[in-house]
Amino acid sequence: MTAPRTAGFRVRDGMAVITLDHSPANVISHGMRVELLAHFARIATLADVRGVVLMGAGEGFSAGADIREMAQVQTVPTLAQVCAAVEACRVPVVAALHGTVMGGGAELALAAHYRIAASGTGIGLPDVTLGLVPGAGGTQRLPRLVGAVVALDLLLGGRPLYAKTCREAGLIDGIVTGDLGSAAFAYLADLLAKGQGPRPTRARRAP
Repeated sequence: MTAPRTAGFRVRDGMAVITLDHSPANVISHGMRVELLAHFARIATLADVRGVVLMGAGEGFSAGADIREMAQVQTVPTLAQVCAAVEACRVPVVAALHGTVMGGGAELALAAHYRIAASGTGIGLPDVTLGLVPGAGGTQRLPRLVGAVVALDLLLGGRPLYAKTCREAGLIDGIVTGDLGSAAFAYLADLLAKGQGPRPTRARRAP
């Protein structure tokens, strides 16, 4: 029996749309990691794809890793490998965030080149409340976007930041009040019109 898809893929007007779609809360399972890595490998071969929108179905982007897999031996691809593939994408990747963006979901968003969010979106790395450390690059990418003070507060406090504060801190590039999907397409189209390419987080330096 074929496992249900957990990450959709389609191309619209030269833009690839990857949609996290795994109930409950778009948790990032091993199957989703496999699909995401395959989608970004496919994008590398599609010359007509000029950009990527990464978004979540349902009520939130992603609540993080699938806790049902936490007791299992970690299998490849790891989330860190998926995030590295997102960051290394040859075309700009815009993460369109809404609802809950936590843990591994936040680390996936940090790996994108640009981030926009619906008002009310909460972004956090609550791993410390479970006695864990973010393992997919969040400890490295976060301070490159927001600086050490805000990063340490997020990493050690375990509390989320909401859209307005995220924008002020530099964690996201804009806040959306209307339809998120339409806004993400418009934002990506504007980037492409201006000749803006990938913007790897690993290359950025916050003040």
